This record gives sequence, structure tokens and C-alpha cells, in this order.
Amino acid sequence: MTTCCHFKVPQFTLGRLMAFLTAICVVLGWQVQQLHRKARAIATIESLGGSITYDYQAGNSVIPNTANWSFLKASFGEHYGSSPTQIELFSGPRMHPEKFTDDDAEQMTALSELTWVVLYDTRITDAALAHFKLLPKLQRLDLEGTAVTEAGVKALLEERPQLTISFGSDGNEQMLSGKQSIVRK
Repeated sequence: MTTCCHFKVPQFTLGRLMAFLTAICVVLGWQVQQLHRKARAIATIESLGGSITYDYQAGNSVIPNTANWSFLKASFGEHYGSSPTQIELFSGPRMHPEKFTDDDAEQMTALSELTWVVLYDTRITDAALAHFKLLPKLQRLDLEGTAVTEAGVKALLEERPQLTISFGSDGNEQMLSGKQSIVRK
């Protein structure tokens, strides 16, 4: 008797199954944690009256527009599958930028797709700048009317030279970029 082929059937043990399920749970848990961080950051901006522009609103979404998928909205929130790309918070009707602090700036690190952040008349200091350097796609940062200093801005631009930052207050507003010198407004 001859046998032509021998195939080894993979053996699934209870231990391997448990390891596989554990790995899946860890990945899903991490993703849920990231979604919660993102939701907290968005809620902070919205609670202070700020506005948020999402990638699908700016035409920059890499995935299909999910804005009209009502079952996804109902299950996962209004902006499921989209990312905030711009945040604006400044003095105006029903806006409270004076309540935005360095701790709130730390929450913004969950919004990794941000390209432009406008935070006028907030209570942030140079300490907040350390958080903004963690936003990989950030191109512009408008921080007029804050306690951010020129030294803090220059330190941030050393690490992120592609940024353009406007800052200052009381008629001394300045714009600084890693690619150019200070421009007085």
C-alpha cells in the first residue's frame, strides 16, 4: 500500500484558541480606548462652543463618506468613520475659550488627523505646546490672545519646522514658521 500525499491538519488546542481570542480582545480594547479619547476631546471643544471640521466636510476623507449611513450614525455616533481636521475656538456668542486650559490641550492629542487648530483667547501656556507637537499632520496653529511665549513657539518649531504658528496678544500678534522669521501682523 502506498500513500501519495500526507497532509498535516493543523491542530487547534484550547490554549491556542484562548491566546487568539485574547489577542483580538486586546486589539479591540485598545481601539475602543482610542475612540473614547477622541470622543472626550471632541466633547470638550463642543462644550466650550467651538466648531469642528471633519475630513469628509473638507473633502479629505480617505474612506467613503459615511455621513448618510443612518445605521452607522445610530450605532457609533454622528461622525463614525471620520476624523476632525480643524478645530476653532474663539470669543463669540455661546463660545467660552477662556475655559480651555493646558489640560484640555492634552486631550487634543487623540485627534491625530488635525491639520489646523485655532484657539484664540484661551488660558493655554507654553506647557500646551508640548501636546501639539504630538499631532503628526498639524500644519497651522493659531494661538492669539493666549499666554504662549515666543520662546515656547520657537522651541516647538525646532521640533516641528513645517508648522506655522500665530500667537501674541494686545496688538503684538506675531506669526512664526520654521521656514521663515517672525512676521509682525
